[in-house]
Parts: sequence; C-alpha cells; structure tokens
Amino acid sequence: SVVGANQEAMRAARMHIEEIRSKNFSIGKNEANPLTQDLYYAVKNLSADLYSKDFHFLMELIQNAEDNSYPDGVEPTLEFVLTGKDITGLGAPATLLIFHDGIGFSKQNIESLCSIGLSTKKRKRELESIGEKGIGFRSVFLVSSCPYVFSNGYKVRFSEKPDQYCGIRYIVPEWVAGKPFASDIRSVYGSENALPTTSIILPLKPEKVEAVRGQLFQLQPELVLFLSKIKRICMRDNEPGSKAPDNVSMVSVSSEQHHVERREISAESYVVRLSVVESMPDAAEDCEYYMWRQTFPVKPENRVHSRMEVEKWTVSLAFPLGKRVTKGASPIGVFAFLPTSMVTNFPFAIHSDFILASSQEAVLLDSKWNIGILEYVPSAFVNAFLSFLREELPCPVHEAYKFVPFKPSPFPELNKVRQSIKELLKNSMVVPCSRDLHRKTLFCKPNEAIRILPKFQSLLLRLPLPLVRLDLFDKFILDSSLEHERYRSVLEFLGIHSAGGSYDSYARCIKEWKLALLAFKDVYIDLLCFIAEERKDAFRDVPVLKYINHDGKVEICSIAQASGKIYKVRYGQDLELHAWLNEFNVEVGCPGCIFFLPDTIQQALVKHSRFHFLQHWLAKEARVMPYSASDFAEHLCSFVETNKDPKLAVSLAQFLFVSHKMNFIDEDFLSCFCKKIPIIDGYGHLRTKRVETLVPASPGSKWMKLLGPNNPFVEHFYVDLGEIYAESSQFAGQHIPEKQLLSFISKHSEASDLDGLPPPDAPLQVASSKLTCDQAFLLLDWIRKARARDPSLPEKFVTSVRCGKWLKAYSGFTSPSQSILPDAMGKIIFDMMRCFLEDIKMIDQEFYRNKIGLYRNELAVLGVTFGLPNIVKLILDRTRIRASCGMSKELACSLLLFVGYLKACNTLDEQWLTAMRKGRWLRTSQGYMAPMESVLLRAEEEVESILTMTNIPVIDEGYYGTKFTAFSPELELLGVMTDIEQVYKLVSQSMVFPLRAAPMNKDSGLLILKCIRYAGLAACEKVRDQPWLKTLCGAKSPMESILADSRWFCLLDGLDAPVIDEAFYGDDIRSFVNELRAIGVAVDLDSAVRRVASQLKLLGSSPCLMSNDVMKLLDVIR
Repeated sequence: SVVGANQEAMRAARMHIEEIRSKNFSIGKNEANPLTQDLYYAVKNLSADLYSKDFHFLMELIQNAEDNSYPDGVEPTLEFVLTGKDITGLGAPATLLIFHDGIGFSKQNIESLCSIGLSTKKRKRELESIGEKGIGFRSVFLVSSCPYVFSNGYKVRFSEKPDQYCGIRYIVPEWVAGKPFASDIRSVYGSENALPTTSIILPLKPEKVEAVRGQLFQLQPELVLFLSKIKRICMRDNEPGSKAPDNVSMVSVSSEQHHVERREISAESYVVRLSVVESMPDAAEDCEYYMWRQTFPVKPENRVHSRMEVEKWTVSLAFPLGKRVTKGASPIGVFAFLPTSMVTNFPFAIHSDFILASSQEAVLLDSKWNIGILEYVPSAFVNAFLSFLREELPCPVHEAYKFVPFKPSPFPELNKVRQSIKELLKNSMVVPCSRDLHRKTLFCKPNEAIRILPKFQSLLLRLPLPLVRLDLFDKFILDSSLEHERYRSVLEFLGIHSAGGSYDSYARCIKEWKLALLAFKDVYIDLLCFIAEERKDAFRDVPVLKYINHDGKVEICSIAQASGKIYKVRYGQDLELHAWLNEFNVEVGCPGCIFFLPDTIQQALVKHSRFHFLQHWLAKEARVMPYSASDFAEHLCSFVETNKDPKLAVSLAQFLFVSHKMNFIDEDFLSCFCKKIPIIDGYGHLRTKRVETLVPASPGSKWMKLLGPNNPFVEHFYVDLGEIYAESSQFAGQHIPEKQLLSFISKHSEASDLDGLPPPDAPLQVASSKLTCDQAFLLLDWIRKARARDPSLPEKFVTSVRCGKWLKAYSGFTSPSQSILPDAMGKIIFDMMRCFLEDIKMIDQEFYRNKIGLYRNELAVLGVTFGLPNIVKLILDRTRIRASCGMSKELACSLLLFVGYLKACNTLDEQWLTAMRKGRWLRTSQGYMAPMESVLLRAEEEVESILTMTNIPVIDEGYYGTKFTAFSPELELLGVMTDIEQVYKLVSQSMVFPLRAAPMNKDSGLLILKCIRYAGLAACEKVRDQPWLKTLCGAKSPMESILADSRWFCLLDGLDAPVIDEAFYGDDIRSFVNELRAIGVAVDLDSAVRRVASQLKLLGSSPCLMSNDVMKLLDVIR
C-alpha cells in the first residue's frame, strides 16, 4: 500500500541520515573524523561573505525547485506560505513553508546539503541545472536558525548552532521525530489538498519576519521567464486570527505561442504571457514577452575551468510587448537563471549562463566567460529584432524600436554591447518605410531613410500613392508609426535624419504630386491643417484649395490666387446650404469668379475637430470665407448691377425665393435687400436703380387703370415688375410654380399699387386728359393715401393735377382749380338754375355717382372751390337781364323754381320780383308777355274757347307743358291771373263775337255761361242778342231759345221751336238754368208757350191738321 511504501521510504531515509551523521561527522563514534575541523572552518569562512542580502535565500530555494525533476503531467509549481503558526514548536513568531511538486530530494541531494563544495549540478550546465556551489541552501540560515526538509521520506533539520556532538553548524542533519507533524503542515497548506512531495519549513527569526514578508512579495516576476521548469510561483501570507483574506500573490507564465524555430541560426522565438495576480482588487498585472533564444559556440579563448564541459552558450532575450511586470524602482536587466541586481538601462532582459559573484547579485564582467557571452548578445539582439519586424506578431512592427538600447548603460562592458547593436542595426534592413501601393511595409538601412513631419507622412499614407520613396526627398520615407516622440531618441541613435524645416520640399511634393486633388474628405482637411499649422510662405503658391468650377468639376488654386482678386472661394457652414449654394453657383456660371468648396470637402471641414482653427486660417491667409445665402445674394446683386445681366437678375430673384423657402434667408433680410435688387420691368428691361417698385401692369393693377399700360415714371426710377416673374420655372433643381415668384418679389420689394405709391415730383400726364369716374376716384384715392403718409405732395405733381382738365363739370371737362363743388343748398340752387349758370364750372356730381363729395379734402388741395356764397345775387342779376326778352321753357321753369325756393326761404327781393313781373319773358297766346299781363288757365277746353272769343294773353301751356300749372303759386306771385272768377270776368269784358252768326262749340257756350255766373249783368248784355246758342233750329240768341223740360217737352214736339240742343251741351247745360234765364232763354212752360204761341195759332187754323197733330195739340192744352 501507499502507507506501507511511505513508511519503508522513511526508514531508509532515516538510516541514510544516521549514516551521514556517523560517517561525515563521526557522531556516535569514539574517533573523530580528521576532516571535521577543516569542514568547520570552511563553513565559517563561506558564510561570512557568501550572502549579503536576505532575499538570496529565496533565490536558492527557487534554484532548488528549478533543479528538481518533475513527473509528466505535473505543472511545476513553487509555493511559499508564510504563517504565524509555530508548527515546529521552537517558539518562532512566524514560519515560512516552501512547497514544490517535483520528484523530491534524492540521496545525492541530501548528501549535498550535508557537505560544502559538493553539488549534484556541477557537471550539468548544458542541462540547465542552475545550482553550482552546493552550499546555496545554507542561505536560509540568514532568516531561520533551524530549517526543516521533508521530502521522499526524509524528515531532517539543520541548525545554525554548533552540533553538540561535532560542533559544526549548518550542515549536520538531524532526524525529526516530533513536530512538525504532517497534520501541522497540512493545517497551513490546506487540509483538503494533498501535500506536495517536498516541504521546506523555516521557523523565522523574530527580527527577520517582516523582512521575509516584504521580500517574499517583492520577488521579480520576470525570473519565471528564464526558468525552464517552474511555470508558477505562489506566495501566501496566512496570519493566524486574521479576518482579512490571505495576502496572496501568484506569478505564472503561459504556454508558448507564435513559436518559430530557426535552425539555420540555432534560434527559436515565441511569445509568452507573464501574469501576476494579487489578492488586492485590481492589482493583477500581465504582460506578453517576445522571447528569443539563440545558441552560440563557446569560443576557446573564453573557456574557464568551471565550465570546461560546456560547448554552447544559450543567450535568451526577453522583450516586453507591454508594460514590464516588475517589482521595485527599476527592472532587472541581467538574469543568470535567476535575477541579478544589475540595472542595465536596456529595454529588454538578458539571460545566459553567466558566472556570478559569490553573492549571486551581479555578473562578473571581467570574466572572460561572461565577456564571450556578451559579445554574442548584439548578434542575438539583431536577429531577434529582424525576426520581430518580419513575424506576424500580435503587436505593431514599430513596437520593436522600443527595444533598441539607445540609453547608455552604467556598465562600460554593456555600453560596448549597446554600441555593437547600433553598428549591426545600421548595416541591416531594419527601418520600416512607408508602404507601397499594396500597403506592404518595406525595410531599408537607417542611412537610407529620412524622417518627415509625422503629420505630413500621415497624410501621405492615406493617399493612393507609392510612398516608399518620393523623388522629392531622395530617400525612403520612414514609416509614420515611428514618427512619435518616444522613438525620437532611438532614431537619433540609429542616425536616421529628419527633413526638418525644409518646407520647400513639402510644398514641391504637394504641388508636383497634386496631393490636393488626390486627397478626399478628411485627408484633404488634414492637409490644410498641416499647411495652416506650419504657416510657411513656401505653401502660398502651391495649388491646395479645391473648388467647383463653371462646369461643376473640381479644380484647385493656390492660397495666393485665392487671396487675390481672381478667385473667391467660399463655403457654407450648413451642409444643406452649401450644397444649394454650390449647385446654384454652377447653374449661373459662377458669376464674378466666385467658387465654392466641393460638398464633400465642406462637410469634412465643418465636422472636423479643428474647424474653428481652419476657419480662422482660411479667412486670414486665403480669404476663403464662410458664406451665407444672404452673402451670396449680395454678391449676385452687385454682379448684376455691374454687368447688366437681365437673365441673372431673374436668377437672383429665383435664388432668393428658394433660399427663403429652405429657411436660408429670413424675412428681415429680404425686406431690406429686395428693395435694392435689380429687376426686370414691364418692358423687359433691366433696371438697376429704382426709387419705388410698382406691381406689374396687369388688368387688376390700379396704376395701370389710371396711368395706362405704359409706366410714365420710369425716368424717375419708378419701376414696375415685369410679367417674367410670373412664369413658372425649373432652376438649379428647384421648381417654382407660376406666379409664386412674382408674389414673392412683390411682397418683399414692397411693390405697391397706387395705394402705397408716393407720387413723384413730376407732372402727371394723364391729368391733361379726360378721366372716367373710376379713374378720377383712383387719382383722388392715390392723393388721399399719399397725403396720409406725407401731407406735402411734390410740387410738379400737384400742379399738373391741379391745372389738368380731367375733372368733369356740367359744362364739360375742366381743371380742379376752375371747378366748384357746391354745398347742399348751392347744389339745389344750381340744379334749379343750371341753365342760367352754364358758364359756371360746377362739378358734375351725377357723373361721379354723387360720391365726389367724399374727396373734399383732396379736391381742396387741388384748388376746387366749395359752396356758392353769391349765387343768389348772381342769379337775380342774370334773370333780370333775361327778363327783358322771351325766355325758353327751361329758363322759365328754372326761374319759377327759383322763385318758389326764395319764397320758401323768405328771401324774395321785391325789386327783383317787380322786374320779373314786368319783364316780357312769359310766352302766351299773344306772344311773350309780362306775367302781370298774362292769364293761366288750368282747363285746356277753356283755353281754346277763350282764345276763340277773346284776345286775352293766355300762357301757352302747349309750349310749357301741362305740368306748368304746378307753378301756379309762383306765377300768381309774379302777377299772372290765375283766379278763375277774375279770368271769367276778364273774358266777359274781352269777349268778341264773330260777324257771321254761327253757334259756338260746346265749351265756348259753357264758358259764356260761366262768365255770366261770375261777371253778372255786365256780361248778359253782350250775349243776349247774339246767336251763339245751339238749338234744334240752329244758332239762336238767348232771347229766341228755349230750355225744354221733360214734363212739357212733348208740347213742342212737332213745332219748329228753338229748343236748346241738350244732346250737344250735355247734362252740364242744366247747371246753368239761372244764367240762361238771365240772358233771356225760356226755361219754364209759360215762357216757352209764349215763344211758340204764334206757331200754335198757325197749327190750329190749318185745314190739314192730322189726327196726330190734334192729339199733340190736345196734350199741350191739357
């Protein structure tokens, strides 16, 4: 069983120890070993100067574990556990336990510990056994007075005190039968885990506890890189009773990667990761190392006695690919299997089979063995360097340059190594150059390379150029990855020079290779940044500024050209704005040599992190300005004014329309700018100067209705908008619907119709012509609104309107200065007496639809007279003059109306009235007569009758019309006889009967009877004997006539009695019975019988009396 085997091994081990004690140290023998005394002094002398620092005991323990052999499948691990437990029972304040899982101590190893100068590795250098002196283990006595070794059944301890039997310290083994037991060790290591094959227990001296603790956790992690077996070292600090977790530190190295073997030079390379894990949070560190191992033959002149069996040297170099994992202020530079204390200032670690000083702290630099090794280090370095450059490692090529030892070493011998490395590198193709077109890195010698400014090289690398060797520099351009401050000293160390301040070369390169055209977007902007930052005159004449030409293609010009007057390069700060400005500018042919950056360049510029810097530089040095839509509009306006380009003037309006629609131009700018832009007028002419803007001459415009289709004020810079603005258009990718552009320009140029148009200081030609009612109102409205803005109108304008014959009066068209606009009373009087006032320029208010009075203020400005203060006197005078002769019907009617008006107003002038009464102006049947001589009859039949019988001057109603009788009150006031009674009396007096008897007509007869009724007996005498009555027997005088009664009319039947013909006169005759009786007409039976008595007598005496006659006669008698 396993337990049995362990016990058997332990018995054998104990027997071996007893044998050593007896044989080597004569313990248990009566006779002393003659060599014991020599051994005592050897130990004493060696211990005095062997180690000067405490940590070397750790190195010796690591060496012990590294020199051990390990079973297959076991990861060689070395563990250090510091505990406060006194597991040995010696009263130690702390105990350090060392574990490793190798095959353990053999007999030879134990015997080596029990001797001086005897090492099991002395003849194993080529097997990389690192122990040599055989007494290194005794370094543990620096920290422990009694170390224990438990391995492969051995349980021994050693003491720094002289052995009680032989008096020798350090190397006398003592079997441990008691503490520490396996359980004690397991309690520290961890009871759940099996104990490793080898355990070394060091009960620490009280004064060494803290030193050991500090040095334990300050072990150089890089030492693992050069151990061939141990891949992991763990350190634990287990303080008893501590509530905090164990202070744990672990150093490990990963398995090899990127392994490459180079048999031709007996070398290999690989990459490992060195990791350090601490118990503290975020305390873990790791770093990858590029490892180079190369074997070199040992040169005869370098051989030494202690290494006679060694035929080859292995030189290992460790290049940290990241931050070196190290403890302490400076990393260790030289390892001889274990770290030395040498700080070389080299950025890599050197490892080889160096011969060390007895303290193992430093390489013996004067040793020819070590000199021989150091002579091979430059070759190993350069081979490693070249390999690093060309292998596909997980790091950039330029990282190799951080390993170049440009810093001097404090050791002269190592400075020789540094200088040799330099010479070898200078003669090797180790300098990476800028890539070729296939983006492959090429290499050259240091003296064939040149450094250029990193920013410029960065630009070159981003261009499609074969940049390996530009003729302008005559050398290979150093790869940009090395153009870093941290490599500057390395490059100087290798003699790689810089182009320096030779900016002419940069300028020539940019110009001849046309870099500005080749560069796109960000690369181009960075090129500008480079030029701007250097601020050298060498770049002023180099074409570097891109712009879009007339054809929409990219061209370049120099800073000098752009800052002059030929080229004006601009850009918009907003991406959409810039694109619009660019497209429009090309569309209109880049007027005035103004150009814009390509859209992609503008976009890259404004988004660049250094935009504000570039913006300032472009503006100052090249006059490349940011441009707004309003700036561009100002430029176009100036160009149109200078070059008189009508087409571009329309384009300017289109630009403003679209820019406003896209929110690139605001209302405030437009309201000011549109008032001064050149425009196309109604004639299609370009007008660059204007005082006022008129709406187009369309049928709806008021100014055209008043002034006509041709603008009369063009010479005074009153410009009307042309209809060209009303057309739809497609321009620069933008569609403008019909009439929208016109509406836009009209609004923002404040194009006005008459309502908002200030009159010019010029004559108004249309004022000299006859204006319609609507035109007159347009003119007066214009004046009204102009005066509302400015009460004082231009003199020439006012004069022309005041004197022009455009105002309609009753007498025709006249000027306002000669016109009168009456008040209400004046209007009434004028309407009545218009025919007397034909020469008065009275405004024809009916022509103006009686609305002309609404413009009283405007007419006053134009000189119109208001009201008629002397019109009555004027009319009185004029009628008095006209009264001396006949007046026309219109004049007479007007006069009578005027009389009625004056009467109503109680303003009649008696003198004038007398003159009117006497004036022969009234037309009558007897010609023109004075009113006081005339008669007015209302009945037409009476008029005819009177005119038949008399010469009375009856007003000619046929001339004046039947409505003339409406003026009866006025005529009566003027003396015309209108009273019917007076008329009848006058008729009776003036009545004249014709010489030949004849009956009068019905109306005349009735008129005579009316005259008799009103005139009395005076009229009876004239008519009594005249035959004027119509009877059944013809015309009879009243004295002969009978007015028969129906009661007795039959008595007259058959008689030739002069009975009045009632059928002729009608029923009206019966109303005049009294008048007929008065003039002698028989109106009763007695009178009638007397009138027909003679005829009755004849009838009665007649022999031929018929029966019916008898009957009549009898009826009469009855």
